[in-house]
Amino acid sequence: MALRESSDAAYTKEIPGPLHRCRSEICHGKATFIGTRVMVWQVLEAARRGEPWDKIAADWPGSVSLEAVAEAVALARHDPSLARRKNI
Repeated sequence: MALRESSDAAYTKEIPGPLHRCRSEICHGKATFIGTRVMVWQVLEAARRGEPWDKIAADWPGSVSLEAVAEAVALARHDPSLARRKNI
């Protein structure tokens, strides 16, 4: 993961894969799906509850694709901090 900091203390944390990012000015720096304010932990929580992935994607139409759900679950297996509601 790359962490870039600027002089105004804003930052962007790149998460492996094209669908996630942490930016200090969006959702308090929590991991979100790029171009949205949908937080990764919200999708992972739904998956943990056993909701079907197609239903999870349908809950955020146009914001979270089935591919994005699958990528979030795969990444969370390697980095459990993505599933936390608190900042990474």
